[in-house]
Amino acid sequence: MDELYSKTELALALLEWAEKKAALDWIEADIIETVMARGSSIEVGCALAKFTAGRKTYQYKQAATESLDVMPTDEAAELFDMHTVNVPKTDWRALVIDGLGLDQKEVPFEQSSASVKLVLLDE
Repeated sequence: MDELYSKTELALALLEWAEKKAALDWIEADIIETVMARGSSIEVGCALAKFTAGRKTYQYKQAATESLDVMPTDEAAELFDMHTVNVPKTDWRALVIDGLGLDQKEVPFEQSSASVKLVLLDE
């Protein structure tokens, strides 16, 4: 097998790669920070910095539990039973939205972090 580089050339190439990679990593970090601050993707030529907003995860069980705790026991039990599907699974969303009549804005939620991915597109 023929080697592309001699030992010295390989060492120099590896050092050059490390320097360029460090510089590109620095540029990439700046691009990601800027795109995160803008909150939108940007495409230029064959390069794409794709912004993805974090995904919300509503906490229906928490909202239902908090609302049911302040209701009369009989009414709370009736609502809970009406929206409990295939025991022991409870449809927390249906219980909160349909049964308790809470607005989506009243339901606590978690949201994953936004992210940016840099992509080279096919030309």
